[in-house]
Amino acid sequence: MTPLLQKLIMEFQFLPGIGEKTAQRFAHYIFSRQTDHARDFANTLLEALDKIKHCEQCRNLSETQICNLCSDTRRDETSICIVEHPSNVQMLESTQSYQGLYFVLHGALSPIDGITPTDLGLHHLDTILATKPIEEIIVATSSKVEGEATAYYIFDQFKDKVKVSRLASGMPIGGTLDYIDGQTLQRALSGRSLIQDD
Repeated sequence: MTPLLQKLIMEFQFLPGIGEKTAQRFAHYIFSRQTDHARDFANTLLEALDKIKHCEQCRNLSETQICNLCSDTRRDETSICIVEHPSNVQMLESTQSYQGLYFVLHGALSPIDGITPTDLGLHHLDTILATKPIEEIIVATSSKVEGEATAYYIFDQFKDKVKVSRLASGMPIGGTLDYIDGQTLQRALSGRSLIQDD
């Protein structure tokens, strides 16, 4: 194997979920018959790296200083949903059930990894609260330890300024008790709601 090919295989492995075998398949596939597509991919990647930045308001990925969601005057400015990653914004938008603003953390609190509230840009929320008529912060971080710690930190910092809520968690639709872990079941019990006529 050539040194450059070995380097290419190593570089592919920085992507999440890509191990050595998958990286080798990618590299060999490119050189088997897809060099033109690979060149287009490389050019698009370089262009994206040059042009895509973080929105100055919500920190989502954007080609402009203010992203299309923040500049949309039809959005509800009384609520702001805090998510860990830009992909979370796309997921929520795909439901077409939320019309408020967003704030992207690009991670979650993790003292072990040295990720602090400043790294997550949480100090920018004060500016947003001062300039927008925000009435509710919706915390949509993960249920992992880091996501929970982040949620509680946000609640502690902003509970005296606005209402702070958390996405509901519990049994998934179509799930059965046989396959639900204890923590999820505990949350489902504590977050239970009354059955009502529609």
